Amino acid sequence: AYFYVNNAFFKTYLINTVKVEPLIAGTVVILGQLLAAIFIPVVGYYSDKTNYLKLFKFGILICSLSSPIIFYLGSKGTIANLIFAELIYALAGSLSCGALMNIMFERFNASSRYTGNSFSWAIGAAIFSGTSPTIVGLLGLIDNRLSGLYLLVLGSLCLATMQYIDKKHPL
Repeated sequence: AYFYVNNAFFKTYLINTVKVEPLIAGTVVILGQLLAAIFIPVVGYYSDKTNYLKLFKFGILICSLSSPIIFYLGSKGTIANLIFAELIYALAGSLSCGALMNIMFERFNASSRYTGNSFSWAIGAAIFSGTSPTIVGLLGLIDNRLSGLYLLVLGSLCLATMQYIDKKHPL
């Protein structure tokens, strides 16, 4: 949900709500994706050398806490704030995404790894790629400051679920 909202929806939010020029909004979002593309492999490499589960949980926490900040910075509409928001997006997202593959490979044994990874990824994308931007958009209609809070709540639920799963089925 973090990537779908803070990337795909963020451009729409900037154009429709903040009234940023489409070219500027698109350029800033592309910059954020380029930064994420650089940071994710670096964090992935680091996660191979450290406790990737703790890194993933830390990444989810940072993603959750950073979303309201990203939307706040975006609401200001200045290029400096937009670039800073995308830098935060890329850094925070890379913390969880870089460690995610390690977790997925540990959760699925070799005989079902491809199916398990692709199925879980596809279900997550199907659910969150459509619903998250819609929910965030509706919250923004109520009050512009509510847009980033959705991911804060979702991240909290994710961390609570991970704690429960870790206790029942530790890696």
